Amino acid sequence: MTKLRGLEWSWRRADITPMLGDLGWNIEYQHELGMRLGTQFGMATGDVYCTDDGRVSAIYGAVCSFIDDTPEERALLQDVFVETVAAAATVLGDPTDRLPGEFPEVRWRGPQTTIGVRNSAVLVRIFIATNEYMGRLA
Repeated sequence: MTKLRGLEWSWRRADITPMLGDLGWNIEYQHELGMRLGTQFGMATGDVYCTDDGRVSAIYGAVCSFIDDTPEERALLQDVFVETVAAAATVLGDPTDRLPGEFPEVRWRGPQTTIGVRNSAVLVRIFIATNEYMGRLA
């Protein structure tokens, strides 16, 4: 979270590789509107979403491995989500949005970007996205 909060870069797709390297993430596959990333938690555990003009809209990365669909692993995933949100709040302060539901999400909106934590039911991911991108999701 500290690295995401302090992230200063062009938000141009062409400039993303060094920034991802600083996070310890690598590009596995690229396509016209984004990239699939590998993080410390394995292949296909991150994504980059881009606009058609070469701007990055959002970067997602895992904070845990994929789980199996068992009650024990779902409980573990919920614990990871809660711990990640607590760690983020320590760095970022109180969240600006809490979105409960099947895939809960907690967000910290700043002047230009939003940082968040999302529980996708099989993986917990952190993200940073432009506020414009977040507005399109609403």
